[in-house]
Amino acid sequence: MMSIPLALLVAGCTYPVDVSPTGAERAIVNVVSAQTHVRPLDTVCPSGVMATVGASFTCHFVGPHDVTYGAKLRITKVRGQVVTFSITTTPVSR
Repeated sequence: MMSIPLALLVAGCTYPVDVSPTGAERAIVNVVSAQTHVRPLDTVCPSGVMATVGASFTCHFVGPHDVTYGAKLRITKVRGQVVTFSITTTPVSR
């Protein structure tokens, strides 16, 4: 399990803004790769998530031995179009 903040650009130019699923997916790949030295596969995040402090959403990816993981992203800060997350990962299937 890991919990770290990171910055991520959001989609759109007016308020309220949505978190970019592609950006969140890239962030998960970068964070998991850096923390574990294993590159996650098939990372998928939902669209339509409002960039609101306290909001959370779950993405999924495939890790070693074809285990599916959930990555819970909780929005801890929104400043303009930069969103800071706390990320926690846990296996959801083996």
